[in-house]
This record gives sequence, C-alpha cells and structure tokens, in this order.
Amino acid sequence: MEGAATALAAPPLSLRKGQIALILSPNSVHFPVAALAAMSLGAVLTTANPLNTPAEIAKQVADARPVVAFTTRDLLPKLPRAGAGAGIRVVLLEPDRLPSDPSPVVATIGEISATPPDPTRRRDRVTQDDPATLLYSSGTTGPSKGVVATHRSLISMVQIIMSRFRLEASNRTETFLCTVPMFHVYGLVAFAT
Repeated sequence: MEGAATALAAPPLSLRKGQIALILSPNSVHFPVAALAAMSLGAVLTTANPLNTPAEIAKQVADARPVVAFTTRDLLPKLPRAGAGAGIRVVLLEPDRLPSDPSPVVATIGEISATPPDPTRRRDRVTQDDPATLLYSSGTTGPSKGVVATHRSLISMVQIIMSRFRLEASNRTETFLCTVPMFHVYGLVAFAT
C-alpha cells in the first residue's frame, strides 16, 4: 500500500491532503488498496454506488469535486465527461491499461501497486481529527447529502467490529465473506479499512 500511496502523491495523480478521491466500484480486492492509499495521504474518500445512474454520479461529483477517481473499465462511462467532472484523473481498478482506454485514465491499480515506496516523499501529517470520508446518505428525507467522518470515527467503528467479533486478542486467522457493499459505511469499515 505504501507504493500505491507514493504513486498517488506523484504526478500525474498528485493527490494531496484534503482533496477528494472517488471510488466507483463494485466490491473488489482493489477497493481497500485504493481507499487506504488515498486516506494515508490525508485525501478524503467518497464512494459511489456502482448501480447509480450517470446523473446521480454526476450530482455527487459536482458536490464533492473529486480530483482522482478509482473505477473499473465497465463503469468508466458513468463518470461525467464535461462540466463538474472535467479534469478528474482516473485510476482503473484493473491490472493493465489498454490502448483503447480514454485520456482521463492516467494509471491502473496494477501500475500504482507496483510502484516502489519512496522514503523521501513529502508526507502531510494526518491526524485522527482530519476528515477521512465524505459518504453520501441514501436521501430518504430528501436529496442525498454528504456526511463527513473523521479518521477517529473510522477507527472507533473498526474497534467496535473487532470487539463484537472478539478479533482484537485473537491469534488465529479469520476468513470473512464480504456480502455488504464496500461503498457503504458498513462495508467500508468492516472490509476496506
């Protein structure tokens, strides 16, 4: 993950503390790598339901203003091409790039994961009180709204799960089947952070 963070911090991605990184993906082993690498830089993570319509995703992009988006090749057409979505640098959650990939694609998860860590890289101090996520509500009482959670609140949620399943003192290897969506706060905390 340190190599992925190094790649995200370097050009052409140049992800910085306080900037927004979007993940638009179904559950994937690449989801936690993208989430943790971005949050380790102090970037704020926003996730979108891959079943959302392009209009719903465009509304979230216009509100959150991400500078980097992680997505799959199949979901790439759902990202806005103009207006509020223009200028988003895209990392495909795929091992390799294809010659047919459009210009917003600047890297793949395979490429950034293969980047060697740079011990000389400038690192911003990320504290527990810094924003970690900007997750959008389901909009049950009106339009969907962005809800900010700090690193401290994510750590607290992870600790609750660890305690609930008695994992904190366990020396045995546990295997879990992830059936909840990782774009949702429960899946994000339980399986991706």
